[in-house]
Amino acid sequence: MILQCKIGINKHSIYSDPINAFRTIKPKSKYILYVVKEANTFFYVGITTQKIQTRLSGSYRAYKNRYNKQQYNGYSGYKWIEGCLNNKKHLDLYLFELPSESNSADIKKFSEAIEAELVYCIRAETNQWPKYQHEIHFHNIETAKKIASEIFKKLIK
Repeated sequence: MILQCKIGINKHSIYSDPINAFRTIKPKSKYILYVVKEANTFFYVGITTQKIQTRLSGSYRAYKNRYNKQQYNGYSGYKWIEGCLNNKKHLDLYLFELPSESNSADIKKFSEAIEAELVYCIRAETNQWPKYQHEIHFHNIETAKKIASEIFKKLIK
């Protein structure tokens, strides 16, 4: 894990608590897996090659402009924003650096496989999919299961 922090949502942005938590991230690999949850409820699992601050703020802008979908190619931001906007509670954000070397020639598929296997671990353990998860990409890569299982253990401690 490279970061665990709280995030909040207000009418202006998604922000980290402590405020500059995102600036401490110096990933060595291309892909970052991120998990958003509140207490024992998993909200979302995703992967990104962007800085997490850029990823979250881009989704927030798309959400705020969701009625102008042409501007964002039909993307309307994370579904969990609406459920948490102006909620005084903070959400937990976990970031994991994914291995950049693998047996897979396609690092994107390998990262998607880890993401999907983690979502499946959550489903198997909690009997529910992450609350606002809307898509995952399954790829049958055996080592992804092991990595996802290790990540899941860190999330439920």
